[in-house]
Amino acid sequence: MKYICPGCNEKFEISKADLIICPYCDTHIIKESEYKKIKDTLQDNKYTEDDLEDILKNESKIYEKIKGTPLEKVVKYIEAMYKLLKDPKAEWKSKIVALASLIYVFNPADIIPDIIPALGLVDDAGAIMITVGVLGKAIEKYMTELNNKKGKSDKTIIYKLKGQTSTDETVGTQKKNLFIWNIPSRKRNDIYAQLITGKMINGNEVYVLNRNIGEHLVPANDFDKYITDSIFNEATMILKALGVEKITCTRKIATATDKKIAAKAKFKSIFDGDNDINIKGVNVQEDKIESVFEKMDLSESLKNTDFIDKLIWYFTDNSIISDTIFNERFIQGLKRTNINRSLELNSVLDIDTRANIKKYCEVTSSVNISECVKIQWNIDVEYHSLSDIDSQCLKSVYEDIQRKINIRREAIEEF
Repeated sequence: MKYICPGCNEKFEISKADLIICPYCDTHIIKESEYKKIKDTLQDNKYTEDDLEDILKNESKIYEKIKGTPLEKVVKYIEAMYKLLKDPKAEWKSKIVALASLIYVFNPADIIPDIIPALGLVDDAGAIMITVGVLGKAIEKYMTELNNKKGKSDKTIIYKLKGQTSTDETVGTQKKNLFIWNIPSRKRNDIYAQLITGKMINGNEVYVLNRNIGEHLVPANDFDKYITDSIFNEATMILKALGVEKITCTRKIATATDKKIAAKAKFKSIFDGDNDINIKGVNVQEDKIESVFEKMDLSESLKNTDFIDKLIWYFTDNSIISDTIFNERFIQGLKRTNINRSLELNSVLDIDTRANIKKYCEVTSSVNISECVKIQWNIDVEYHSLSDIDSQCLKSVYEDIQRKINIRREAIEEF
């Protein structure tokens, strides 16, 4: 079945779709057959300023009405439409398109009769997405203001990147809790998500994108290694921002070869206390990482809080670093600490999803993804002294960090 993205007009061949996101511009796709008819109908309506005033008065009622409905998935677009309607500089031809869509959401009985047959072709969420497509650039600046609000999905999105093929068509397929995009060679650089590794995309490769790792693509091959390295590298970045002198890390990684083993309590507690780590079907590796950092002018470098904008894991349950570390360093003047953290990477990608990725992706691509990984970090941290820095300066830095972290956390928690 043919689908189209109202955002970038890319067309897709998909066997089944349920509010699937375009891999190129992060917009919900819709059936191509429905798009043109609804687009023409939305642009040709006769709503007035009085209708606009009514829908503005009922903004809070619309948000109340969509709670617990499929429209919650597209609430950021509704918010952007309201921003457009309230903007005195926005063109009326754009406003009446948004107005028709919002009136339909608020009370379909009030919609102009000619529009009902067209909007009846899709569900409410689909109608919103077509409106976004019709508005095009007219709504872009309002979406930019809301660009931190990203919808979440229960599906794990898989990107299968193909080498040279005879077709340039992007094909999507749903398999259980996976939605698999087959991306042709010419489109691989158009994917909106970032690579978590900075690694070049080439050949036939499989990448994972899910709600636990935001808008970052992670190679399915050696998935847990990339995740483990990313979590540790972020912790190192934070410690460097705090003026670390030396990091000594002992890392233990237990990999289960079977999902039945991964579900057992013995595996889940493998690194607890004096438990036996010799479990049949479990491979355990241990390595040591040691890094030394030169002392810079901490009175200036500590003021650089740009690292907060680069954090991926800090705002999840998968971070090595906790909130207390900033207070310990800047307020208590801590010079040494030990961080002991265990994490089961099924919290990032669950057992069933891992099995489905292997089942549905290995046919065309070699996928080496483990059933489950348990990891433990034991990190000794030594900091450079802060004795030559005024305590008020340190307090000011601490408060600035806390303020910026809270702002970002609130933005993340909104969706």
